[in-house]
Amino acid sequence: MKPSRVRWICSGLNRLTIVPAVVAVTMLFASSASAQLYTTTASTTIWDSARWSASGTGPFNGGWVSGSAASFQSAGDYVFANLTSATVSSLTLGNITTVANANVAFSTSSGKTINFAGNTTTISTGSGSFVNLGGFNTGTGGAALSITKTGAGILALNGGTGASFTGGFTLNAGTVIATSTNSFGSGSLTIGSSGATIGSGKTTAGGVVTAKDFSSKLTGGINLNGDLQLGTTGTWANNSDAASMTFGALTLGGAGTRTITIGSSGTQTFNGIISGTNELKFASTGAGVTGLINLTGANTYSGGTLVSDALLQVSGNNGVLGTGTVSLAGDTASQLKISAGLTLANDFDIAASSSVKTISNFGADATISGNIVNNDADQGAFIVGAGSGRVLTIAGDISGAGGLQVGVVGDLDGVVVLGGNNTYAGTTVVDGGMLQLGSATAIPSAAADLEVTNNGTLDLNGFSATFEQITGASGSIVSSSGAATLTLGSNNTSSTLTASLGEGSSNLNLDKIGTGTLTLGSYFGSTGTATVSDGTLELTNQGFAGSIVVAVGATLKGSDGIDGDLTVNGKVDLRDASLPKSLSAANITLGGASSTDMTVSSSGLYSSLNSQGALAYNGTLEITYDALASTPVGTAFNLFSFSSVPTGNFAAITTTGSGEFSGVTFTYDATRQNWYSSNPTNPASDRYLLFTPSAGSLVIVPEPSTWAMTLASVGFAGWMARRKKIARKRRMA
Repeated sequence: MKPSRVRWICSGLNRLTIVPAVVAVTMLFASSASAQLYTTTASTTIWDSARWSASGTGPFNGGWVSGSAASFQSAGDYVFANLTSATVSSLTLGNITTVANANVAFSTSSGKTINFAGNTTTISTGSGSFVNLGGFNTGTGGAALSITKTGAGILALNGGTGASFTGGFTLNAGTVIATSTNSFGSGSLTIGSSGATIGSGKTTAGGVVTAKDFSSKLTGGINLNGDLQLGTTGTWANNSDAASMTFGALTLGGAGTRTITIGSSGTQTFNGIISGTNELKFASTGAGVTGLINLTGANTYSGGTLVSDALLQVSGNNGVLGTGTVSLAGDTASQLKISAGLTLANDFDIAASSSVKTISNFGADATISGNIVNNDADQGAFIVGAGSGRVLTIAGDISGAGGLQVGVVGDLDGVVVLGGNNTYAGTTVVDGGMLQLGSATAIPSAAADLEVTNNGTLDLNGFSATFEQITGASGSIVSSSGAATLTLGSNNTSSTLTASLGEGSSNLNLDKIGTGTLTLGSYFGSTGTATVSDGTLELTNQGFAGSIVVAVGATLKGSDGIDGDLTVNGKVDLRDASLPKSLSAANITLGGASSTDMTVSSSGLYSSLNSQGALAYNGTLEITYDALASTPVGTAFNLFSFSSVPTGNFAAITTTGSGEFSGVTFTYDATRQNWYSSNPTNPASDRYLLFTPSAGSLVIVPEPSTWAMTLASVGFAGWMARRKKIARKRRMA
């Protein structure tokens, strides 16, 4: 039927729009009140007796008998805009049957009603057909009237203010558009094993979409023996796909999974008790992004819950998800939202599917105490998060082949606390929210990679953790309660850490392990200690608020200002041919097994190690000397600076490189307390290197003994210049 034709049909029917649907089944039922009468005369607006016959094939002159069943035998539009005359207040019907694509509209003038005869009435709508009852009351059928809807077509019910029949409504197939809360009477609503659809409409075409609460009307609740779709598209009887409906108790029946599908952008609520042993599945025709299913009851069903491409919201009771396992699956997006302060004891199963599965809470803090198995190994497939200012605690164990994403930037920016003994194998991603550890095994050792991005935060919360690496564009790592150690570099991994560390707290310590290199690409804000236990820690001049300890066999590289102390028992490597490195610290101790590696470059630049307080020499000083042979005598390279007289001495000084002093031998002069080099091979003139520990400078001299006094003044002047330079840099920073 053309849409223009449908709009014409409904013009006089209380402004109820009729649009046929395409489905399939045609059935005929004997009248419970009187004879079955047939008609094939369509497009008629008068309910006259001449149109009816007792035979589907006979002449249409039998006349209408009140209470008879009515069968509409031909496709087309049957429009009865005013069923009753001025002297007749009502029309009594029996069963109603249509063939495929037959559209029947009933309506009454003000104060007049449509009644049903007997105690039982069946309305059968053929495939693609539509029956619109503009208003009806119980009439002679009495309060015990029961109505059964069959057939694949659509039935629209207003119900009227007097529709209080208690016999129940059975929906065996097709669709019912309920335009009032009286549409199903005040008994129970039974969904047959073939399944059906319920939509909700406005009373008039220009009316407002209002939420309809059937829970107080349907005292017997819903008996669900097949699948049920709530909400549907189309314009039948002013149906609105944004309409919201509320139902009470729900009893799961029949065999197998019972599915409730959201077919609209409204909110569909079950506020009564859901009981039964079936699995209850929630799905959506809108791919989980349009409508919302809301559960609030103290539910007892035991078959488990499956959320597949739907948005399920729970509140009201800790048992709202029954007693079985909750599964998240689907192809696009499946979400569970906890909107109240619940503790859910259910176990959870995250399916290996193409959808993104999300568990979150809003409105109040919530806890999941059951265990979670994540079978989806795709990164970002499983998300847990809390709304702004809220906390979601995962107290159970998380296992499986998949990983875990905490938070969604701009949406789930609250706190997720991970407890339990977790063994999941995938990557942990903190995206915009906060992940707070609630146990020492919150992040499993098998999940060796962590990503902190979009200003997300990892809070160790007093629990130490070990990772191969931590990646991500931005974020921070803290320990809000108690000291904790972040250990990086397991499995000899090399990586760059861009998350900031500590934020001024002394609670966070860093331990670099493994043979790889950890590069700090952001501020180390903790006033705790970073220990280089193995491999290399490289600083990139981002700032370092704590102290550093370099163990035997480990290496510290790069340039930075260290607010704490620097203790080196391994190697501090400041070499770089183009831009030699510089480190400063509060106090510097070079241990007996240490190696201090520095560069004097061909451009006249050189490495430096600068103590704001004390400096203790020990170990070996190794210089890569690349300065040009034309560098003049008297040039000083201020390798070390300090504010108090240094202690100790190097055990040896060596040189390598491409310059003239590469490979020379240094000898310590105890009387003059300085180191002097041998004359380089094939010298252009009589030139030597002299290092005086008390000045911290390396100077080119013509002859060591005659330059001892000169060295002292040159070294002191260079030290002062170096100190001023460092002070300027700090002020500019």
